[in-house]
Amino acid sequence: TDNTAVIGADKLQQVELLFNERQFCRRQKDNFPNSRMILCAGEGDGKDICRADSGGPIMLTDNKLQRYYVVGISSYGAAVCGSRDSQSIFTNVHHYKDWINQNIEINNYLF
Repeated sequence: TDNTAVIGADKLQQVELLFNERQFCRRQKDNFPNSRMILCAGEGDGKDICRADSGGPIMLTDNKLQRYYVVGISSYGAAVCGSRDSQSIFTNVHHYKDWINQNIEINNYLF
């Protein structure tokens, strides 16, 4: 994570983040009309999304079916990427599934 970067990395990167609701997340949810609109991930251990990551997916893996599911879209995080006790905030895709289904062709792999 480069806190001074304005553009994305030259190479595609990934990080494993755990979903949880720490104090940072709870404060963020107070700013939304429905707390289910966002997901929070990260342990404040230096693993984080950063500048230019907005719009990227957070995914869950179904190892049995060997599939990945997009469950969130990266939105924002703390002012300093990877800072202690910070978390990353993601738009909760499931919260918007009805709208998504109304606006795209529905197939067997959607919700």
